Amino acid sequence: MALINCPECNQRISNQAFSCPHCGRPNVPPRIAAPVPPVIPQRTARPKRSRLWTLLLFAIVGFIGLAVLALVSSSDQQPEVKQPFRKPQKAPILPATTSTTNETSQVAASTPDPTTRSNKIDVLKGEGIAYEIESTINFLVTFTKTKCLPAAGNEPGSFSFILISSEPVFKVEASKKGWLIGVAGVVGKSYHDHSNLVMDQVFVSDMSLAKEGRAFTIPASTLRSLQERCKSDQITLDQLYSAMLAELKETTARLN
Repeated sequence: MALINCPECNQRISNQAFSCPHCGRPNVPPRIAAPVPPVIPQRTARPKRSRLWTLLLFAIVGFIGLAVLALVSSSDQQPEVKQPFRKPQKAPILPATTSTTNETSQVAASTPDPTTRSNKIDVLKGEGIAYEIESTINFLVTFTKTKCLPAAGNEPGSFSFILISSEPVFKVEASKKGWLIGVAGVVGKSYHDHSNLVMDQVFVSDMSLAKEGRAFTIPASTLRSLQERCKSDQITLDQLYSAMLAELKETTARLN
């Protein structure tokens, strides 16, 4: 509410009064504009899809389904391949033999020799143990690469193993000691794990000595005993190395 001057008596009156209280002049109050309602946008209805597009979509899906069924049925039915006709061959007529000795020799030649087969099995076992020894030593001793080769022992059915270092370990005492202790531990444990096999000798050398045809040999049973005593804390590594040096014998046998 606001105060205004009456046009008639010039007195202060309310602008909401219907007449001036002083002079009685009617007062016309100002008109209040009616509020304009907010315009709410009307959503336009989406045009409905035509039935033609719906029918076309069903037709495409049906066509694809028929094509897939046709491919599946064609893959299941394999075409029958006809083999060319071959005339039966007559078995060759072998000449009759009157000697039974020839027949026995032919049967003996076609029968595999059990001794040869057992030898092949022994060779495979020796190669497997050699690979096991070589892998374990190379895992433990990292300053050189060791090659392990199987060989036939002095006793029938026994094995010997040749271990050659790629580095000249025998020229440096520390390298020689570390490598020989690793050889003793790995070979002794392998002999313990494969107790059903007979290990004869173990040859140790390096590339420098091998070029001169030199190597050192030690019984595999000695390495096994030293490894078991060291494992049970009966001897130390230094004592194992000293005992191993005492048993090593130099040989000029060819390592191939």
